[in-house]
Amino acid sequence: MKKLIAIILAAILCMSLCSTALAGKDTLTIAVAGDIPSLKGAQNSRTTASLAWPTLFTLHENADGGYEYIVDEYSAAEKVEWSEDQQSLIITLKEGIKMHDGTILDADDAAFSIAYECTGNNYMNGSPSMPTDGSGVEKIDEKTVKLTFNSVSVNNWNLAAQFRIFSKEAFEAANPEDLVAYGMDVKNFASYGPYKMTGFVAGDSLTFEKFDDYFAGNDSPINKIIVRRIDEANVAMMELTTGGVDVIMYPAEADIQDVEAGIYPDLKYTSAAGLYQQLIVFNLDASSKCADPNVRKALCYAIDRPSMWEGAFESSGEFATTPVTKTQEFIREYEDPYPQDLQKTKEMLEAAGLPEGTVFTVCVDNDTYRTTAVEMFKNNLRSIGYDVTIKTGDNAAYLQDVLYTVDWDLEFGKSGMIGSVAHWVISQWKLFNHGDTAKEDFSALYAMEDEVLAQFDDAKRDELTQKFIDAYVNEYCLSYPIRQDVYGNLMVSNLQNFSRWGEQWNVVGAYFE
Repeated sequence: MKKLIAIILAAILCMSLCSTALAGKDTLTIAVAGDIPSLKGAQNSRTTASLAWPTLFTLHENADGGYEYIVDEYSAAEKVEWSEDQQSLIITLKEGIKMHDGTILDADDAAFSIAYECTGNNYMNGSPSMPTDGSGVEKIDEKTVKLTFNSVSVNNWNLAAQFRIFSKEAFEAANPEDLVAYGMDVKNFASYGPYKMTGFVAGDSLTFEKFDDYFAGNDSPINKIIVRRIDEANVAMMELTTGGVDVIMYPAEADIQDVEAGIYPDLKYTSAAGLYQQLIVFNLDASSKCADPNVRKALCYAIDRPSMWEGAFESSGEFATTPVTKTQEFIREYEDPYPQDLQKTKEMLEAAGLPEGTVFTVCVDNDTYRTTAVEMFKNNLRSIGYDVTIKTGDNAAYLQDVLYTVDWDLEFGKSGMIGSVAHWVISQWKLFNHGDTAKEDFSALYAMEDEVLAQFDDAKRDELTQKFIDAYVNEYCLSYPIRQDVYGNLMVSNLQNFSRWGEQWNVVGAYFE
């Protein structure tokens, strides 16, 4: 009898332990670096916003490893249509979407949120391409809004997709001082995401709690999410290994390598293509030595891209196999058009009237990867009798030089986005720093950009994009890529169904084993 009781008790204990293991814990803690000074979009990552404050459409990873905005079951939009003149988008919202304050999302909320963003007070969407007085937003009926853009462009779809909707009534009840300082008042903020923002400590942390009435459903047992600011990578790693956090965004490359080598069997690494490339951009201003496309091509021949990726960037991210970031539409992998050939570099520079002894000026911030890449570039040019002067500083000083001065020739930086590559070139044109001062005739390139952006048929736009990319790389040689950035996360290995790509975290259905 005693033996039977012991067996029964053991079975009960086993079932209890198994149940606990299956249930896992209900709080997820995420470490981010330098990410929480306020709740304004320009200062706070859109990634954290995706939990409580999703975009109007859904960011989706496509078969090529890039991203596109689509309308699906997780979108607030039920359907989206172009107007007859293709300058406007008519957006119909889903019925019955309950917001965090219990109200139902309607066109008043959408019109107010988007108009507020367009006025420049919120800055969540970097470039809405709409009138800054909010006049481009029109309520059609209780479920429909019309967005009219400044020009006809197929890329307006991607811009509209980034708008985030919040409760007009709750927002208007906010503390005005909090709106100025932080972008919103957490006690009077309501949107429609799977988690509700319940706490914010400037510069320190964000807290979210599961929203049971999320319109798309959320069967995750994770009831609470804490986002902690931990700037030092070694501290974040210590917290991850001791249970203080469950996920690290932007982990150190050395820690990634250790995890992938199996040093930490209870941790895992996940990644997806990022929005940015590390690349070399040439100054097209007439005063720059790089105003001549043959000089730009010659300098590309001076670069051993694989060695620079492996040496300067420590094989982090991915080697850049596409001419611009792979997150943009219709981007193909390509063979390196300018494989390293230092003799060809020298011959082309001399033919362009730049003899040995010529000094090129390079702008770079104080990022260790990029400064090392510049030193490698400098050593290559020195080996054939040329030299490099480096202008460096913190990110703000570097951007000041790149955007507002012309006494430099090329810069090592990063850039990228989602959408049409033609729109990307237009949006980045100030980085090329030529304005109306270039001696090169770019009218044909402008015409190609316009043609791509005015084409709403995907197959035809794909064809035009390939021609545009060919001109970008081989005729104009506007930039030269080195590394494709990735969104990488280190996390505990028992965290399942958690993913991050682009600006989107997917926590719906996530759980701890």
